[in-house]
Formats: sequence, structure tokens, C-alpha cells
Amino acid sequence: MSMEINPNMLVRGTAADGQVMFFSLDSTQLVEEARRKHNLSPLSTVVLGRLLTAAALAGQELKGDKDVLTMILKGSGPAGTVLVTANSKSQVKGYIDNTNLETKSREDGHFDVAWAVGPEEGTLTVIRDLGLREPYVGRVELISGEIAEDIAYYYAVSQQTPSVVSLGVLIDTDGSVKHAGGFMLQVLPNTPEETIAALEQLVGGFPPVTFLLEEGFSAAELMDLLLNRLGFEITTQTAAEYHCDCSKDRMERKLMTIGRADLQSIVDDDQEQVELVCNFCNTAYSFTKDEIREMIK
Repeated sequence: MSMEINPNMLVRGTAADGQVMFFSLDSTQLVEEARRKHNLSPLSTVVLGRLLTAAALAGQELKGDKDVLTMILKGSGPAGTVLVTANSKSQVKGYIDNTNLETKSREDGHFDVAWAVGPEEGTLTVIRDLGLREPYVGRVELISGEIAEDIAYYYAVSQQTPSVVSLGVLIDTDGSVKHAGGFMLQVLPNTPEETIAALEQLVGGFPPVTFLLEEGFSAAELMDLLLNRLGFEITTQTAAEYHCDCSKDRMERKLMTIGRADLQSIVDDDQEQVELVCNFCNTAYSFTKDEIREMIK
């Protein structure tokens, strides 16, 4: 099966006569974009990169142009809070509290993501804003801190959807992102036990995502390699990207939420202007005292 290799391509489809849904993504470019925007250390890149990839995959269930999915990972480890969002256009953005996590490795030489996250008393919160009166909010305790297992656990508990999630970020010698990607498989209701057993066998012996990306496989070819014995069909392909939609108008609305008294204190201060920095892309927006006076009015 010949498929064009396209970085940041997100593919979705079905397998086993529609009994299994799959989503697969080469997120190398978007994770590297996040690393550059936030000036992340290698371990911080791996943590944020895994959650960004997961959000892009999970965001495929969104349909409306204004629908937004938010994932908040908050553990007891030094990473602090990790927050990412995705929309129906496969655009993601996010941030991690600790942008300069020290390098700590497990015995097998891989980055110790669980140490950075800290699963003890940690939670994964998923918010779906579908434009209804109230967003849907689901929350589960962290079971490993490795992120992929925690997201699969969330779907099993909160959505009653048995899922397989695989995520990976490979850092190059210069600290940049060499490869990043992941996939998610979801078993639909009333799937026969023999199909589930076959899927478990295929997944159990499947190589890590970053190893296959290193070997030159695309997101679509990953699914071909994993699911061809069950029969699979790709239904859509979209280009995922790291995209922040911040603007000065948005920042102005955010600044106005602090209230009239606090705005007046800024005007009374000696500083000529105030600067707000976007959490998602580090873009700085400056407001003069005259502009703040207009906000007060």
C-alpha cells in the first residue's frame, strides 16, 4: 500500500468492518513549533508534546466550527499543570507550567515522564465545549503519569469506550523534536470478542510510534502496518497544526475582567504601559494608559 508521507498529517478511519475507529498522527512539526514558542527543555517538550498529540487525536470527534476540546493534566510532579486545546480543524495549542524540566531518565534510558507528571493524587480533566449551555466535563485520577495510559483510562471510565492510545516524542541531539506522533484505537459497542482479542494481539507486539516514524512510516502507513489483517479504510485526512488564535482584542477583553478598580491602579502606577503575554504562544501585547482609560470608560 503506497501512501505519501506528509508530516503533521492526521488520518482517521475504521477497521474490522467498522467495529474499530482509528486516529493516527505524525505530530513532529506541531510539537517542534510548541518547543520553539515556549523554549522548552527536552523533558518539558516530551510531556507537552504527548498531550498535544493526544488532544489532536481526541479532537477528531468535534464537529462544529466553534467546538473546543481541552485537556488539563495536573499531577504532583515538577511539570505542574499541562493544558492543551484542540478544535475541529485539527488546530492545537497548549502550555506547561515548568518549561525547563531537568532531564531525568528511567532505567531503560527513556525520559521519565511519570516522574515529571507525578501521578500521585493527580488528575486528567477533559472539557468538551460544544456550544451548549454547559460544557461536558470529565475527570479521572492518573494511573501512571505516562499520559497515553491515563487518556485510555479516561475513555474507559468516563466515556465507557475501550481504547488503545500510543504517544511518543523523540528528541534530537540538539534538543529539537526529531519525531513525534501517536494513534488512538476505539472499539465500538457490540464488537465481537474475537475481534477484540485479535486487536489486543496486534497492539501487544506493535513497535513504538517514534521508532516507526524514524523508519520512515507515515501516519497512514502506521495504521496499514497495524490493522491490515483486520481490514481498514481511511475516511479522512487533515493537516494538524500548532495554532494560537490570540489577538490584542482578546487580550483586551481578558484585561478588562480584572475590574475597574484594578484597571485604575494600573493607570495610577508609574509604568507607562502594561504588557500581557499569551500563555499559548508567548506573544506580548502592550497597552498604554490611554487605552486602559478607555477600558475603564
